[in-house]
Amino acid sequence: MEGKAQGEPRYHIRSRGLLLREHHAHFTSIRPTYAVSGQNRHSSTGIETTMESHRHPNPLVDVRKPMNGSIADLNPPGFVWRPIDSAHQYEVKISSDREFDSAHTQLYTIEGRTLWVSPDTLPRGIYHWRWRALGAGQDDVWSETFTFHITEDTAELRVPSGAEVVSRIDGAHPRHMLTVERLETFRESCKSGDQADEWRRHPQT
Repeated sequence: MEGKAQGEPRYHIRSRGLLLREHHAHFTSIRPTYAVSGQNRHSSTGIETTMESHRHPNPLVDVRKPMNGSIADLNPPGFVWRPIDSAHQYEVKISSDREFDSAHTQLYTIEGRTLWVSPDTLPRGIYHWRWRALGAGQDDVWSETFTFHITEDTAELRVPSGAEVVSRIDGAHPRHMLTVERLETFRESCKSGDQADEWRRHPQT
């Protein structure tokens, strides 16, 4: 470990090949799976800090998506980031403004998971996204900003929410997931075939 004798102290710690740089006032832990450095103008402390990256244990694998400069495969796009220990929520910002200051910036709160599909389709264009973990002691620290593109080649595929899927299920019983081609065969099986005994033991379930 080495630090500067004058001015604002800064330390350099090398762990498993990752160089971690941080102001001493914010250096609370060393985790070999990610690097922390940089700046966040909205830090409540006044000292700028930004999560620069959260890395897979394999340095050749980066699970974050959409990757910087990539073209989204689907619209609405899906997002993946690295989990943070003890975080109970994550916030994701998506904007056409790299500074996230415009009225077009959307803020989403995601409960306890790090794989998420936006509920909103996006017009063609260039977008930026970043995320932060809540409840893990770094609520005011945002990740680095990633840029992605929605183009004419991006397929539109809206994924309904769980609540919407449930609302479409008919309230009648029994409920079975069958293709149209299998429906009549299944009915006959329940009346007099392999399913008949089971059907008689559990009627209308």
